[in-house]
Amino acid sequence: MGSVRYSLMLALVAGLGLISAPARQQAASHDGGGWQTIAWPFPRDAWPAGRAYRCPATRCGSDVEVYIRPKIGFCSNCATGVADDDEVDRVTDLDLISTRFSPMAEGAAIQVADLKGRARNYQLTKADGSVRAAEGIALSQSCDLIVAVVVGDASSHTAQDAVRELLSEAVTTWVRDILEGRG
Repeated sequence: MGSVRYSLMLALVAGLGLISAPARQQAASHDGGGWQTIAWPFPRDAWPAGRAYRCPATRCGSDVEVYIRPKIGFCSNCATGVADDDEVDRVTDLDLISTRFSPMAEGAAIQVADLKGRARNYQLTKADGSVRAAEGIALSQSCDLIVAVVVGDASSHTAQDAVRELLSEAVTTWVRDILEGRG
């Protein structure tokens, strides 16, 4: 009887471990660069869920969140890639955060690792009336896009450097796998 009770207890502990595993995955984890992995907060749409990260003020100068995901086959001009601000406005996921966003200035060409594209700063007005700074980033390879939205003070050099480092180092392998059909 004791071995049956012990086996049941082990099964219960193992079952609780399995139940709590998703919760542990949803909980924030840290990478080596001070970034905290957070759950993708947006509802399903036509594109796969992406990856989300939070950078604490101690690392980025202010609290910054980054949402990154692929949009395979979505670049409107496969030869030139993301060449203008209209495309950045259209393809980045700013509208998932707020439908009320406006550009702060013209965007600029950007290169992260070997992906080229454009980045543009925005002002977002959230449903509660709060105003946040954001940056939309659209990078392309052939007809495929990787889009990122940075919410927080994306204009500070500290935050920009940290975001570019995240995009180039921590996400490069994941991005390559997705663009090559392995992710």
